[in-house]
This record gives sequence, C-alpha cells and structure tokens, in this order.
Amino acid sequence: MRLAILFSGGKDSTYAAYLASKEHKIVCLLSMISKNPDSYMFHTPNINLTTIQAKVMNLPLLTQSTSGEKEIEVKELKRLVQAAKRKYKIEGVVTGAIKSTYQATRIQKVCHELNLWCFNPLWQKDEITHLKDLIKNKFEVIISAVAAYPFDENSDIIKEIAWVFEPYTRARSFGKLDNANNNEIKQLIRSILTRIDKHCGGKSEKINLDARYKIIYSNKNWYMVDEIGAYARMRLVKDGIKAFVSVKKRFDGNYNYVLLKTNPFILFPINEMYHKLNKIEKNKIEKWGGGDIIGGSPRITGSKIKPEEMIEIINKLFK
Repeated sequence: MRLAILFSGGKDSTYAAYLASKEHKIVCLLSMISKNPDSYMFHTPNINLTTIQAKVMNLPLLTQSTSGEKEIEVKELKRLVQAAKRKYKIEGVVTGAIKSTYQATRIQKVCHELNLWCFNPLWQKDEITHLKDLIKNKFEVIISAVAAYPFDENSDIIKEIAWVFEPYTRARSFGKLDNANNNEIKQLIRSILTRIDKHCGGKSEKINLDARYKIIYSNKNWYMVDEIGAYARMRLVKDGIKAFVSVKKRFDGNYNYVLLKTNPFILFPINEMYHKLNKIEKNKIEKWGGGDIIGGSPRITGSKIKPEEMIEIINKLFK
C-alpha cells in the first residue's frame, strides 16, 4: 500500500516508518508544526529538523501549521492528510502512537473520514521492549526534551526529593535567603549535602508536600493567587492554571509578586508588565524584571502596589 508517515522526527514515528517500510511503500512524510509547545496532539521539540530528516530519508515532506488548540488542531491535521491524498495518492497513514488513546482515536477518525487505513505498528507495545528493539535495530536516539511536570505530589520519590531539599525550601519560604550571611549559606549547603548522601545510600526520609494555594482573583486570562504551601505551583499547573500572579505581603508592609506563565505562547504579556510596573513605581534601587515566562517584583524592596491595584493594572493591559 502507498502510505504516508505522520512524522515528528522522534524515535517512535521514525521506527514506525521503518517497520511499515518492510511491507509497504512509504511515499511521503507529514509533519504538523504547532504554535503551542503544549499541543494536545503533536510533538513539538526540534520539529524543524524534520526537513533535514526528510532529505536524508529521500522522501517528500508536507507540513501544516497548527494553532495547537484542542480539537481545532485535529481539523488542521485533516487538511494535511487530504493534501497528501490528493498529491501522492496515499492509501493510509502510519503513526508512532504507543499509549495515547487521545491521539490514536483522533487520527483514526481523520483516516476514517477520508477512507484511509490508519496503521499503528507500535500500539500498546511494552516500552522496555520498544527501547530494546530500537537498540537491536541500531537506532541512534538523542534525548532532545524531557517532559514530566506536573509531578505527582503523592509519589514516594517526589516526597524523598522534597525531604532532601527541605532546608532550602524552608529558608526560601520564610524569606531567609536574601538576608543570609556566609555562615548561614554554608550551613544550608552542608545540611542539603548530608541529606543527598543519605538519599543516595537508601536512607532518605519522606515529607508530605504542602501544595495548598488560594485563589484571590481570576478571569479568563489569568489568576491572582496566594501560594500557601512551598509546592503550590505543582498543584496550580496540575489544576490547569497556566498564567498567574502570586502575591505575599511582607513584614515591612510591601508586597512580593511573582508573574508566571507556563509557556511563552500564552497570552499573558509579562514583558509589558515589567515596563508598566517600573514606570508606575519609579524604584531607583531595583526594578521589576525576569524572563519571558517568569519574573517579579524587586527582591530587596518589594512593591508598594496593593493587590487590588495590581489587578486593575494587569487587566488594563488586556483591553
């Protein structure tokens, strides 16, 4: 049969292509280029390298830009498969899906609507067996991304790692890091190194993670929260909150703020916020600042802007 490969350039779609080529004719590669790095359907790390891989494989490559929005990206995939059917007369589509029912069912639906065969040669394959087969068939795999967050706050290994770094977490939570002297920092490092030794020796203890948070304000664009527990951000992300401002009142009456979004494609203009807030505060000692996805108020002085004022300032940026 004449088949197209739904191709991300990763080990799974590449190996699926290898298996399919043993009995069928591979006539083209199909790559979805997502604007959303957290796409529900498609692999995004190093997707631009599929152009080079297609040349090495001596196969034509068709690409389709996608918004990465849930369900809409499936319609965009259908357009790409339709183009391949018209241009290369494909009779089916090969995928590297292994465990994701979400992905597999939607690709199967697209193929069914276009009267094409959907071939998943790796479906439900044991992961360890899959890795051994890659090595057996002399595949060279490069790790280009690691995706794990949000972690399960109830897992034993996470509780052990939390115990290892508890001295640092506790010092940070109580605001002691910024004012710590050299001896205090040295003691902090020693206590963590001692716990690392115990952990590596199988003598690690466990602590329950405090991931509590309180929502102060929310709308469709962002949230303002009080991070009660040191691991609140784990639960915030797990609960689907992708853009938020965290606020804590300081002992001097000022406020510490953190501005955060989980990826750069979320409409939450952090850099504009830095500029606007610095213009309002005119702090000659420190500035609001940070990166494209996380930053915050001046560390030493904090901010004089009250939470209700901050809400008004940020919402004006969305108008």
